[in-house]
Amino acid sequence: MPALFRPEKAGSTNAVIRWDITSPSGSAVWNVVIANGTCTVSQDESLTPKVTLTLGGYTFLQLISGNGNPAMLVMTGKVKINGDLATAANIANYFDLPKG
Repeated sequence: MPALFRPEKAGSTNAVIRWDITSPSGSAVWNVVIANGTCTVSQDESLTPKVTLTLGGYTFLQLISGNGNPAMLVMTGKVKINGDLATAANIANYFDLPKG
């Protein structure tokens, strides 16, 4: 995610975006930290997220590869959002992700 980050699009955004990626054997939590024009990734669960996205591994790959429609994945319940919906809606703008 840091390599695909577009600081000019994030502007003055400061947010922790938590990705809770689930699987039958458990889950992995990753935090994307956007602050002061930078992007880092952390597994520090003590960070307070502005938004948490809960989804399966396959759905995560669909999103980051541009092969899934974010709105449809949310509407069908494959992605669950907890927290600031505006931040969630803008995540794709902050990164140079492939387009299907």
